[in-house]
Amino acid sequence: MKLNVPIILAIIPIALFSCQTKTTADKTVSIDQTFQKVFFPDSGGITGADGIFSIPLPDGTSAFLTGDCFLGVVRNGARDISTRMINNSIVIIDREGKTARSVYRGTYDQPESLIEPEQSGDTKHWYWPGHGFTEDSTLYLFALNMYNNPKLAVKSDKPEDQQDVVDKMAENQWSFALEGIDLLQLSLPGMQFRSADRVQCTYDTDIHFGNCVFTEGNIIYIYGTRNDPDGSHIYRARTHTGNRPYHENWEFFDGKEWVTDPHRAVPLKLDIWVSEQFSISRIKDKYVLLTMGKMTSDIYTYTSDSPFQGFKNKTLIYRTPEPGADTTKQLFTYNALAHPQYMKDDELLVSYCINSMTVRDVYRNADNYRARFIRVPLSMIDPTF
Repeated sequence: MKLNVPIILAIIPIALFSCQTKTTADKTVSIDQTFQKVFFPDSGGITGADGIFSIPLPDGTSAFLTGDCFLGVVRNGARDISTRMINNSIVIIDREGKTARSVYRGTYDQPESLIEPEQSGDTKHWYWPGHGFTEDSTLYLFALNMYNNPKLAVKSDKPEDQQDVVDKMAENQWSFALEGIDLLQLSLPGMQFRSADRVQCTYDTDIHFGNCVFTEGNIIYIYGTRNDPDGSHIYRARTHTGNRPYHENWEFFDGKEWVTDPHRAVPLKLDIWVSEQFSISRIKDKYVLLTMGKMTSDIYTYTSDSPFQGFKNKTLIYRTPEPGADTTKQLFTYNALAHPQYMKDDELLVSYCINSMTVRDVYRNADNYRARFIRVPLSMIDPTF
């Protein structure tokens, strides 16, 4: 793991089962263009990214964790093909959602990913951040330890001497593979790397824990998904504050009680296939689960009186318009997440990512790789709100 001190750049401010589905007209959801412009400037910071998990920090700001992301300058809505992509960064947003700063290593012209795994052999590894939590002066962050599998690469039809950097990037667009999930520790407020530990239960069970974390009192709930024969489902684990090290010493819900054997964990089955990434939040007196239907454009919420079971009241809150409006049928949306710390006028801030099956599209049009932010009235999620 590299231990370089990160560079922080200031950015100019810009301002459980339900048989029935309730649908609500999309027009009641509003697009928060102001938050998007703050998050993605055309220069001076991260100009496009996916991931967008958020973790409130002790000082009132929030750390938004990005996966693959671009810096550089966006001109006339486009990126130059020489614009360098890094695999992760953190965008810090102030408590009012009016200013942002990007955290990464290296320089603006030659940026490097904020965190990198130990490298061994000829295969490059990188981190895609998941979710996490804070305790005292430490940010605990789950991260997918990824690598390129050459067997999955799709070779370009162009002769090698005619390929540019985008063609070479496109060859490996879908060649990534997961080695494991690590729990990272970063210092606060400096975001300097401290340590990385492998989450063994994920390796043993093939449950991808860490893409949703919810803390309440002294309990840290850690959720994961697995692609089972009957669909993609949520699994539940927990640990307690002070019960270090946090990458082990977990309990798992077996449908009736919490047990120490991860192989006894049973899924929380909803009536949709859930996305790999999702949110569980405490909003007023209820727990809200927000997820996209896997491989769809639909964002759903469920509510419960418990953070780990009993989710019902399924509601289709939004259908992302970009894939349907795209005449090339290359755009897709994914990774919808809630950010309740930015609640305003009883409207929940929700983000979702957008990408293209064609790599060159995210250069020709920067908006094709800029997460969207929407405001969802709480009354849509549950009339009692």
